[in-house]
Amino acid sequence: MPDQILIVEDDERIASMLRRGLIFEGFDAVVAPTGPAALEQARQRMPDLVVLDLMLPEIDGMEVCRRLRAAGDVPILMLTAKEYDLLELFMRHPRQVLTRDQIFDQVWGYDFGGESNIIEVYVRYLRTKLETEGEDRLIHTVRSVGYALREPT
Repeated sequence: MPDQILIVEDDERIASMLRRGLIFEGFDAVVAPTGPAALEQARQRMPDLVVLDLMLPEIDGMEVCRRLRAAGDVPILMLTAKEYDLLELFMRHPRQVLTRDQIFDQVWGYDFGGESNIIEVYVRYLRTKLETEGEDRLIHTVRSVGYALREPT
């Protein structure tokens, strides 16, 4: 049976994209749009991983995290809005090299056209949350070009 990932996200577009990407990679992904729905899903079957939005209706993400932690030792990946946006962009374009300009345009909504390390900062945040030390990187740096989401090995 594949690992089950619980996506706790109230934005249907983001939840659907994450679910499709995870299913494509061979995971059993389920979505809960609210805090109570997430807790009920976890009560029925504790997931192997939870991807948790902080801003949720009814019960916020921090409270959902606290209650999940009280029920068991499930890994929880909390993402800020920009990290979600960046991860969504990578998942929409797996194995495709995305340039800095494409990332600025798609995630921040404008052509930056200057020097900034903001992309590097957010890629580092994602790497910290997604990658395990000693394993191949999921987000690969393509020198002088951009970044690509690599297939997990």
